[in-house]
Amino acid sequence: MMPAATIHRKERLLGTTLIGVGLLFPVAPSHAEMYKWVDAAGRTVYSQNPPTRRDFTRLDAIPEKNRVSGETVTEQRENLKQRLQDMYDRREDRELAAKKLAEQRAETRRQEANCSAATRNLKGLESLGRKRIKGSDGNYYRPTEEERQQMITTARKRIKTYCK
Repeated sequence: MMPAATIHRKERLLGTTLIGVGLLFPVAPSHAEMYKWVDAAGRTVYSQNPPTRRDFTRLDAIPEKNRVSGETVTEQRENLKQRLQDMYDRREDRELAAKKLAEQRAETRRQEANCSAATRNLKGLESLGRKRIKGSDGNYYRPTEEERQQMITTARKRIKTYCK
C-alpha cells in the first residue's frame, strides 16, 4: 500500500494536469477559421487567412470529435469536470477516514490509560491494609475495612469497563 503522502502528491499532479488540459480547450477561439491550400511552389500552407486567387479548403479549428476517444469537446470538458469532482470526493473521504481513525486511536489511548489506572488502584487497595490514602478533599485518612471493600468493588467495575 502506498503512503498517503505519495497518493496525495499523485492526485495533486493529476489534478494539476487535468486543469492544465482543460485550460487548453479555450485557447483556440470557436470563431477562428483555418484554411489549407497549395502555393505556387507546391507546398501545403495552413493559415487563418484564405488566399486571394487560389482554391482552398476551410478547416475546423477545433475538431468536433476527438480522434482517439470519439468524444466531443463538450463531452471531454464534462468528463474532465467529473474526474476532478471524483478526485475531490476521494480526497474528502480520505480526510474523513483519517480523522475517524485519529479519534479511534485517541479513544483507545484513553481506554488504555483508564485501564492502567484502575488496575493500579485495585492493586494498591488490595495491598493497602491499614495504610493512609488521599481523599477527594486532598487530606489523607485511613479508610475503614468497609470503605476499602467498597473501593475495591468500584475498582473492579472500572477494570471491567476499561480493560477489554
